[in-house]
Amino acid sequence: MVHWKTQRILTREKMPQATFSEPSISSYPLKHYFIRKETNGENHRQVPVAALRSDGYERWDKNTLLASIFVEQQLPFIEGLSFKGVFSYDPTSENEKQWHIPFVYHVIDLNSQPYTYTEVLTTQEGNSPTYIYLRQQNREWRNYTGQAYLNYSQTFGDHGFTGLLVAEARKNAFATFWARRNNFALEIDELDFGSSDKLNYDNGGSSSEGSEIGFVYRFGYSYKDKYLVEASGRYDGHYYFAPGERWG
Repeated sequence: MVHWKTQRILTREKMPQATFSEPSISSYPLKHYFIRKETNGENHRQVPVAALRSDGYERWDKNTLLASIFVEQQLPFIEGLSFKGVFSYDPTSENEKQWHIPFVYHVIDLNSQPYTYTEVLTTQEGNSPTYIYLRQQNREWRNYTGQAYLNYSQTFGDHGFTGLLVAEARKNAFATFWARRNNFALEIDELDFGSSDKLNYDNGGSSSEGSEIGFVYRFGYSYKDKYLVEASGRYDGHYYFAPGERWG
């Protein structure tokens, strides 16, 4: 008998490049937001309105597939003996895109005649740069799992015998790659539109993989379903273990 099952999970998240509770204040377009200059020492660069109304964002697209197939079969050459095999494949991919646009507003000095307007970059985002940049990153995970079961159960008069052997192997792989460009002349969120100066772009990546395997056994004996004896154990190999000591 053969069974299979698949499940696909799609998630998408999009957030502004900063998150704050917006104060009750008159609505102005981002690049024409004004704030009155005070003389009490207040730091106007902490005003979050410009940050809230920026066109910048961070976006994640994640795709996960859960797929498995298993086979179960009674083995006719030994009565009471059965086999079951399971294989699972679970890939996940994630794409992240961060589009940063500096938060700009204008401070009005009402004490000067005529009024003066000073362009200011808000500091609500912390230590973020004062230029436009785009960063994209891709991550991929691949998980493989295989399991084999050999099960035995049989009764001879007052005597019952059971046995189970299980083998499981797992492998996982991960890879990531990212790229970034700074100083966009146009507000178009594509890497090709960033600066071509080598000082204004960067990229990197990494990968890893691991594997493990394990064996489990259990044997049982019963007499008249009153007296029971059972033995069990396992033996594992893992890449976390030190070289030369992979099994235990």
